[in-house]
Amino acid sequence: MALNAFKPTPIAKWSDIGKTEHFVQFYREDEVLVLAVGGYFEGALHANEAAVIIATPEHREAVDRHLRAEGFGLKTLQANEQYFSLDAAEVLSKFMVDGLPDEYLFNVTIDGIMARATRNNRGVRAFGEMVAVLWAQGNKEGAIRLEELWNDLAKTYSFALFCAYPLQSFVNNSNAAPFVHICHQHSRVISSENCSA
Repeated sequence: MALNAFKPTPIAKWSDIGKTEHFVQFYREDEVLVLAVGGYFEGALHANEAAVIIATPEHREAVDRHLRAEGFGLKTLQANEQYFSLDAAEVLSKFMVDGLPDEYLFNVTIDGIMARATRNNRGVRAFGEMVAVLWAQGNKEGAIRLEELWNDLAKTYSFALFCAYPLQSFVNNSNAAPFVHICHQHSRVISSENCSA
């Protein structure tokens, strides 16, 4: 199947995303991703939901700057366990075994975060790029398995999950089959052009 077989879904606003959706964005520019994640989290925080970011240091810092510029007091939100900012590589190191995510260790690691985030039946919007970190390392099997584990976790916790991959990671034709598999792990592929609205 060709890489262009999956048409991105435009969204008019973040409230169009369901409270339990697992969706993906393939992006070209970091600035587009940061605006998307920032807008996605703004809606959660304004609605008194929790926001969880598990990302690279650069993206976490950029999203933090965006949220501060929008008037959010991140230290207060973190103290109230409404905003969780975690390093993707550090979290990955807690559950990777022989190059693959270990299901038990993944559940132990992420369960602690999700239990706190969903306290009092609070809604949760999460953004994660651990899968993109694995993909960038050439660990396609690990990235796909991690997507599956997130889907399994959604049977226990109610949350929306936004995943993202740099589009340049998929330019090689050898990535066509894994690309299709990744798309199938998500409820939708969102359009880069519309997701910052």
